[in-house]
Amino acid sequence: MKGSLLWERSVFPDTLEEVHSLPGSPATPTPTTDGSMAYVYFAAYNGNITVVKPGDRLNVIARSDLREKIGSSPAALGKMLYIRTDSALYAFKK
Repeated sequence: MKGSLLWERSVFPDTLEEVHSLPGSPATPTPTTDGSMAYVYFAAYNGNITVVKPGDRLNVIARSDLREKIGSSPAALGKMLYIRTDSALYAFKK
């Protein structure tokens, strides 16, 4: 099965966010599905979370700021989304 690129967009922030100093790669996007729709969760080290619905155009469906540093990828299980920050583990239910 081969796919094709549907959209690509570069985003350049006004300033660069702080990055963690630990060895290894930063958190990566987490693709999820609820059985009928697909979503991708992006968690930035500065605490910003962005939810994107894939498609032929960029479609940001939600943004949130946990106001804490996030150094891990979001994890989805069932109807729950787990996000670990430097001081807490959050669980969000759909």
